[in-house]
Amino acid sequence: MRVRSFEDLRRHLEEQRVVVDPARREEIIQSQLAPMAGTGLSDFGLLAEWKHLVEWPTVMFGRIPEAMFRRFVAALILVLGVAMLIPR
Repeated sequence: MRVRSFEDLRRHLEEQRVVVDPARREEIIQSQLAPMAGTGLSDFGLLAEWKHLVEWPTVMFGRIPEAMFRRFVAALILVLGVAMLIPR
């Protein structure tokens, strides 16, 4: 990929689904959250965090079945427990 300017780099990266600017990622997330406005749901602070963590933000809505949630929690506890055993 040949890049002649930052704008050129930004455009090329967006074509590859990488949004460089966190403010632009925030705009994308907010536009995807807009349909849920007025429902009383909170983003739980995820907008402030995820605009810095993901390259191509995509908001998904849904419910996690209780059985699946319990498995997720068990897996998370296992991973965190193993991580604590790794010497630093």
